[in-house]
Amino acid sequence: PEYASELKRLSAALDDWQQKHFDAGLLPESEIVKRSEDAGKTIHEFVRDTELCNVEAYQRAASAALSGEVSNLPQLLRDLQSPDGGIRYWAVVGCFRLPADAELDLAAIRDLLSDESHHVRAMAAWVLYQRGDKAAAQKCWNDLLANSSYASLKVLNIIDWIGDGTEPYAQSIKACQFDHSGYVARMKEYFGY
Repeated sequence: PEYASELKRLSAALDDWQQKHFDAGLLPESEIVKRSEDAGKTIHEFVRDTELCNVEAYQRAASAALSGEVSNLPQLLRDLQSPDGGIRYWAVVGCFRLPADAELDLAAIRDLLSDESHHVRAMAAWVLYQRGDKAAAQKCWNDLLANSSYASLKVLNIIDWIGDGTEPYAQSIKACQFDHSGYVARMKEYFGY
């Protein structure tokens, strides 16, 4: 508590710095690459176009998501419907971070399994896995890996973090051809494939 004012000051300074320098770190790296390519822009151009990459909006969404507070659930559920995949990403991260007894609209989470953003799909699957629907989560992750999704590294990391083994994903991991600067191959090797 004695550092609350300092925390607030430093948080505001970080927000200012991220806005001033068009910080791309509020979205997964491969999401930035995919979205910039889809827009026909370099990453440098993409992050400076607030219509395509709205740092302030991502900061607000990330703040609500990272708080882990159930009181932010109405905002998270609204953000799940955002036309911006970056905001949907943070909303589903926020749903993942809520306590296990928080009442989520799992139908809204299931809808995200077909989201245009593969990172949103991966995180939605993790929410469902966390809430007991392992079959839906595993199907989503297998589909992403088998189709060499640009979010393959995220999916492989999730599988590792969960710690339940790789057997349900073996064929998809072997089939995955996404590179991500060699990191996917390293994860495949780490898993023994």
